[in-house]
Amino acid sequence: MEWMSQYAIGRSVSDLIKLFRWIHDTYKLTDDRRVVIYIHNLSYDYTYLSGFLNAEFGPGEILALKSRKILTVRHGGLEFRCSYLLSNMSLKVWGDKLKCNIRKLIGAVDYDVIRYPDTLLTMLDWEYMINDVASQKECVYRELKFSDDTIASVPL
Repeated sequence: MEWMSQYAIGRSVSDLIKLFRWIHDTYKLTDDRRVVIYIHNLSYDYTYLSGFLNAEFGPGEILALKSRKILTVRHGGLEFRCSYLLSNMSLKVWGDKLKCNIRKLIGAVDYDVIRYPDTLLTMLDWEYMINDVASQKECVYRELKFSDDTIASVPL
């Protein structure tokens, strides 16, 4: 399928920042040459990532609809977009609506369990995390196809 690709797996914020640095440097990204990274509920995750991204790439340029409702953030050539605001649905509902092949594994892991970067993860934990990313990616691709859009033409 056209939406299938490789996935990078890390266990810490520093792993994620290293990946973003590698993408930025490898593709020679600039303010005019960007890569788009969708995050479902960007406002929530950016709260935790902003300090690390600011330290590595400088202050981000934020486009927000209102307080605590971030639509996009740019750090150099990395452009983060909120897929929740694109869909206005939970990842599960969005995947159901678009009849995606890969679905969010609702109820598969216990959110009350505290996990750290060095916590031993079960196969189900890994499947849950990978499915989240894969289902979001399929949703974005199907949404673009359904709307006859591309990453460049899709409305923010």
